[in-house]
Order: sequence, then structure tokens, then C-alpha cells
Amino acid sequence: MAFSSDGQHLVSGSADHTVKLWHVSTGQELYTLNDHSDWVNSVAFSPDSKTLVSRDMTIKLWRCDI
Repeated sequence: MAFSSDGQHLVSGSADHTVKLWHVSTGQELYTLNDHSDWVNSVAFSPDSKTLVSRDMTIKLWRCDI
């Protein structure tokens, strides 16, 4: 899991092969990203929080409009 630079969003990776973006104060799930073929073992935000990176056996970059 990783927090956005402003602390308002959280990204999580999971054994179900998904990446999820959450709003911290409400606990609301904003997005589920489903493009991985194995469990997602690490996630991070770019410093400006406009890009997410996730990793299973591959590395994926995601545009993040939050």
C-alpha cells in the first residue's frame, strides 16, 4: 500500500491481481484496475500523485486522475 503525496488517497495491491485506489477519509473505493496476471506485490504513487506504478512479474504505469 502507498499514500498519495497529499495523504488523501491510498493505493493497494492484492493477491487477487488487482490494484485499488481508495479515498482515505471516506474509505470509498474509487477505482479497481484489473490488468495484472499475478498477485500485485508492490504499488507506489509518483511524487505528483498523477501516476501509479504497480508490480507483479511486470511493471505497469497507470494515469491517475484524482
